[in-house]
Amino acid sequence: MAIRTVLQLGDPGLREVARCVEDPGSPEVKRLVKDLADTLGHWRKTTGYGRGIAAPQIGSAMRVIFLRLPGEEPWPLVNPEITWRSEEKIVVWDACLSFLSIFMQVERHRDITVRYQNLRGEWQETRAGEERNLSELLQHEIDHLDGVLAVDRITNIRTLASRTYGRYVHARSLKRGIARVALTRSRRRSPSEKRPQHRDHREAREEERRGERHRRWERPASRSCRASETF
Repeated sequence: MAIRTVLQLGDPGLREVARCVEDPGSPEVKRLVKDLADTLGHWRKTTGYGRGIAAPQIGSAMRVIFLRLPGEEPWPLVNPEITWRSEEKIVVWDACLSFLSIFMQVERHRDITVRYQNLRGEWQETRAGEERNLSELLQHEIDHLDGVLAVDRITNIRTLASRTYGRYVHARSLKRGIARVALTRSRRRSPSEKRPQHRDHREAREEERRGERHRRWERPASRSCRASETF
């Protein structure tokens, strides 16, 4: 049982497709879950980030993820699979322990159903929605098992931002009540249509066009924003 190194963006290990676990109750899986718990706890303590982690992030190509939601018991999920996805989607700020210095907007299904095994090998099912940001968290972690990262799901490269700027913009968005944008297939924008942009982004680009220097953004108070709770 140990704190393991979290693989960082660019490491080929993050792109491997994890293999199914044949015996969820094996000593190997129990050791892996303990390592995931220790590693996540360390990152949470030292950075304030992290509610979930996937086995490939610590170099183990097994289909196991581990969640630690505030006020709840540790939650290991073995061989998790999404069996149902809502048509309605949301756009959220996302980041990752494997590239904690950058934030981006990604598109996720608003609601999902996940089937998984516990450490006794019993199959269970859970329905996840926007409550506690559980749906987007599970989608983020399960993506890791297939070698898919949040950067692969970015809605627009222009939303890519540093951690400081991403936290600031997202905190302002929360105050204005526009942090989330609901999308449905019936109302999907055409590629030629421009996605609405945050006012601060428009202002920054106006300053660039005028040849002026970017105005420095003041870092928000040490209050965590929801973007820090999605992975």
